[in-house]
Amino acid sequence: MISPPVGLGITGYSGHFFVGNLRMRIIRNNCITRWLVLLIAAATTPVPAVGQTAAEVSIRAELAAPLQDVQKLFRDKQYSAALKALAQADAIPNRTDDENLLLERLRAACASNAGDLDQAALAYERLSRFSKVTPAERLNFLEVLTTLHLKRKAFADSQKAATRYIAEGGRKPSVRLMLAQAAFFSNDANTTVAQTGELIALARQANTVPEKDILVLQANALQPLKDDD
Repeated sequence: MISPPVGLGITGYSGHFFVGNLRMRIIRNNCITRWLVLLIAAATTPVPAVGQTAAEVSIRAELAAPLQDVQKLFRDKQYSAALKALAQADAIPNRTDDENLLLERLRAACASNAGDLDQAALAYERLSRFSKVTPAERLNFLEVLTTLHLKRKAFADSQKAATRYIAEGGRKPSVRLMLAQAAFFSNDANTTVAQTGELIALARQANTVPEKDILVLQANALQPLKDDD
């Protein structure tokens, strides 16, 4: 049986421990700790879960102490304090891509539960740029990022995230609607008309009636275009 890291307060250890909703497995190998991280969605998380699939990352010993602090604070639902503990890990130089990937997953979970939209958006933006994440994860990150920017009223940023989502192959009508809304509030009437038109076409292809909100949004976007004629 592998011994747990000091300070995690784990009993009956069998190679796993939890950082809040993070289930981790530790394997010791040549003084490098390998952590298999699986984020399990919490009912209290205000945005979709970070990465439903597992990702293996390598973490140096220098990061052990701040991550132990994060584990305790997250477990105690002190999410803002957990973010501060992560800041200590951020200060460690020369981090690897694996380490940064884990830190951003943790930051996304902590910030989402803390209601810190700015930090959550920062984490999801970074997560969406990692080459190691799966295509499905990237789409999930971009969907969440689109939503977070809308909530922050950062409409231009929301429009960029939704545009990336569609360019990456995302097909959810809900994201296309958010793109239309973000474009409208960014005074991009042409994009709003185009995206609502796509949604109306999709509804008709499915033999359903387009939602009233979509029709109203398109009508509002068309008005300034008509005035310019």
